[in-house]
Amino acid sequence: MKHWIHYGFAGLILCLLIDTVALATGAYAAETTLLNVREGLHAGYSRLVFDCRGDLPGDVGSVQGNTLSIHFSSLKVAADLKKISRRLRGEVRQIDLQQTETSSDLQLLLSVPQVRVKSFVLRSDAAPQEKYRLVIDFYMQSVTGQKEKKKIAVAPEPTRSAVTPAAAPKIASQLSSEKRQEPAASSNDGQMDEAAKSASLPAAMAASPGDGEAAKAPPEVEKNEKFASTGDTHWDYSGEASLSLRAADGEDESSTFETYRDISQPAAGSLAFEAVRNRRFHFSGGAAGIGQDDTAADFKIGYYDQYDLDFSYNRLIHRYAYDASTLYSGIGSGTITLDDTLQTNVQNAPTQVDVANLLNSAMSGAATGDPDVLREKFKLGYNLFALDPFTLKIQVGHETRKGTRPFAGAFNSLQMVEIFEPIDYETTDMKISGEYAGRHLLLNAVYHYSQFTNNIDTLTFDNPLRATDAAFGPSTGRIDLAPDNQYHNLGFTGAVTKLPWNSQITANIAFSWMLQDDTLVPFTTNSAVAAPALPQDSADAKVNTSLYHLRITSHPWSPMRIKAHLRYYNYDNQTGRIDFTGGYVETDEFLTGTAVHNLPSSYTKTRAGLDLGFDLPAQSTLGLSYAFKRTDRENREVDQQDDNILKASLDNKRLDWLTLRASVEHTDRSIGEYTYDVYRRSGDDLNELPQIRKYDQADMTRNRYQFQATAYPKETLALTGTLTFGQDDFKDSPYGLLEDNHLIASFDADYAINERATVNLFYSFETYDNSQRGNSAGSDWTADGEDRVNTYGGGVTLALMPKRLDFDLAYSYSEADGNISFSSASGSFADFSAVDDTRMHALNTKLRYHFSEKLTLSLGYLWEKFDYDDYNVDGFSSVPTDAGGNYQGALLSGTLPQDYDAHIIYTQLTFRFK
Repeated sequence: MKHWIHYGFAGLILCLLIDTVALATGAYAAETTLLNVREGLHAGYSRLVFDCRGDLPGDVGSVQGNTLSIHFSSLKVAADLKKISRRLRGEVRQIDLQQTETSSDLQLLLSVPQVRVKSFVLRSDAAPQEKYRLVIDFYMQSVTGQKEKKKIAVAPEPTRSAVTPAAAPKIASQLSSEKRQEPAASSNDGQMDEAAKSASLPAAMAASPGDGEAAKAPPEVEKNEKFASTGDTHWDYSGEASLSLRAADGEDESSTFETYRDISQPAAGSLAFEAVRNRRFHFSGGAAGIGQDDTAADFKIGYYDQYDLDFSYNRLIHRYAYDASTLYSGIGSGTITLDDTLQTNVQNAPTQVDVANLLNSAMSGAATGDPDVLREKFKLGYNLFALDPFTLKIQVGHETRKGTRPFAGAFNSLQMVEIFEPIDYETTDMKISGEYAGRHLLLNAVYHYSQFTNNIDTLTFDNPLRATDAAFGPSTGRIDLAPDNQYHNLGFTGAVTKLPWNSQITANIAFSWMLQDDTLVPFTTNSAVAAPALPQDSADAKVNTSLYHLRITSHPWSPMRIKAHLRYYNYDNQTGRIDFTGGYVETDEFLTGTAVHNLPSSYTKTRAGLDLGFDLPAQSTLGLSYAFKRTDRENREVDQQDDNILKASLDNKRLDWLTLRASVEHTDRSIGEYTYDVYRRSGDDLNELPQIRKYDQADMTRNRYQFQATAYPKETLALTGTLTFGQDDFKDSPYGLLEDNHLIASFDADYAINERATVNLFYSFETYDNSQRGNSAGSDWTADGEDRVNTYGGGVTLALMPKRLDFDLAYSYSEADGNISFSSASGSFADFSAVDDTRMHALNTKLRYHFSEKLTLSLGYLWEKFDYDDYNVDGFSSVPTDAGGNYQGALLSGTLPQDYDAHIIYTQLTFRFK
């Protein structure tokens, strides 16, 4: 079966390649297809996104009068420019196409001439040769003119007849083929952030006479001491407010329904608004989930071309379980206790059956609670734009997390209790960044600081089996919780464009320092064990990281693109050696007497790669890439590991209504010597299986195949199908993970029946298989796991009364089925036929009545039904026993997922104003 999948994917790629060559009837002609134009209105600027396929534009000119021209060698327009122009609401009010035998120009007519323009290109990393987006931002800026005693002359808006396109410099080299990201290096691994920008500065503003009419003298207006004024002193404002009322049934049956959302509240509101004066000073904000446990709010004030202040608040609750049972008191603190009488009775119980009966009796009257964690985050930001092209950003934030979550505690190898970890975290962070964004040069520097504080250092909990300490029997246990720590990161990014062969170079350097000096916890709470003194009071842990990343992109000739990169990352654990010369206490039961010390682990990762893209005849593109990755580790089983990664992709768009894409990726991983007993360097032996291979440090062969087809048989119908197969083979691993495969197939269809009705359908099938081998008591065993997931559904949107009454309906059903099969030469094992089996129905309907453009009333119904089955749930008991009723060494609280059948009816009134 696997060989046929390999052959099938290879055949698909070969067929596409043969089809491409067969249709090559002449030299490649550079052509661009404009698929769509989308507009976005943002605070301080408007944005046009041109969805294109094919060649990049020759240049995006500067603003001449009130016109911006975009030049293409050959442009085919698939979008309806007239329809799009009628919908424009920002600085651009009309888009026209002017074509000659040798060129095509898109002309953007602007509402006012005082506009600053920035442009860049976005490509998909997954399919860089398929499509791209040309993004153009239009910023309103101050009028400059003749000054006389705090007064300026404002030029009238030129009329359309006066527009004359002017030649503009070529900027094809400025249009980046990389994803545009805000430069910042704040992650712990110093992940590379890129920025590639290009800007066209506005031309001098000029007044033009009207059609056959002399231009009138401009009015004189007072000039602000700090900012130039346009003379327009009115306020522009808009917004939306809504109020929702709802009635729910079944929402409290399981925390799975409300894990990250709040449905229980009967009312909720939202608000969003924006006010702008003189098209420069702005004040905006909004809040969602007002009256709920999950709430977010954001407010911003400032001048578009000068500065702004931003404040945000986010509140989110994570629910882990409803009605969890516990015998412990003091939940939420650092010390939780059991009733002394219960501990004494259990300790003195003559048999394990008696132990089970005592604990079951106590659990029947146990207290119940809902473990959850509430997160609240405040953030304040200041952005300075007045020094353009220099930008300064300062951001400070504070986050708290409070509550409890399920946790596990153990006293020895045979006794486990489910307890609740207290969460009382505080995180304060600050980020300062400065950036210079010139025409062909970008420089960015970022400093990020974070301080984490855990207000509860340790968790001490009683042992339900003992009231007094004894050798091999502690009465309490203790766990050290997350330690306080600090994080510093300093990063620098630089990008240079306008290099030979339409090239660009981006470099990033980042350094971080992580510090943790938490107090060391004593070996044990068991007073019956003579534990040695700690060798030092605190951890004094230090980790430094460094990152160097260089990327070069080039477009030396029209049909070819090149991208090369080199990345080096070093994780240097500088925590000093701590010698426990007197041994350590194992599971609070006894002193080992074995001298041990810690083994700080460090590693470096080096990656180099080359990507090539070729535009072929017959509307096809070919992508080839190679990457080499080396990982060097210290104090791990494998010191050195190499990955060689090859990838090829082929796209074909010979037919306007059909797009085909196939790709294949192959990875070959080889390792050096595998030292299974590396932990003996610490002075102790963990007794690991000599032939075990951890899958992240094992020889591996990986193959990934993908095929995708997108068809538009008619303008109103879109069909997409995807087939993905992946295989990881660990054939050289005697024990451990041997194989891991997946197959995913999906299909979806969207059909616009008419202007009043649309329908969509989707289906996906997923299968995941893995096999692993182990050894117990000298006998080999294998475990084969498989998961099958089917998901299907659809929806319909109806305009029952155009512009007055709408109806939406969406339904989905998902079914997951998992099982694990065991086999062994020494005998049979019980298989797990139910492993995270789930069934999920979701139905959402909504009816909207528009009284006017400003007022809408919605009525909706939401139904969700969730069924869960797992071998851990079947026959669940808080006090597990064997067939004879003997206690099996666990005390559980019942925090596994629960079924639910929830129904929500809601109504919402929305008011819009402007």
